Amino acid sequence: IIEGGTGVESSVCTDCASGMFSPAGASVCTSCDAGKYSSSPESSDDVCVDCEAGKFAEQGSVACSICSAGRYSSAVSTSCTSCSPGKYITDDAI
Repeated sequence: IIEGGTGVESSVCTDCASGMFSPAGASVCTSCDAGKYSSSPESSDDVCVDCEAGKFAEQGSVACSICSAGRYSSAVSTSCTSCSPGKYITDDAI
């Protein structure tokens, strides 16, 4: 059985690349869904980590990106949203 965070290549377990994961027993690595990330190919992560509110990630990301000033997001977001007219956010990642 293969530990989480690895895939099989030529009958040898290898680490998944950053931005991918593999549950225990899997034969391939899978890209993290949008809104989630996996940063270290050496880690034994068998799941991707959710991005926090104020950050976002595209599919297969190795880290979450911070929303710029004037934009916001909820947790596990794929993008940031601009503030409504008459409202503002001065800091990044709120």
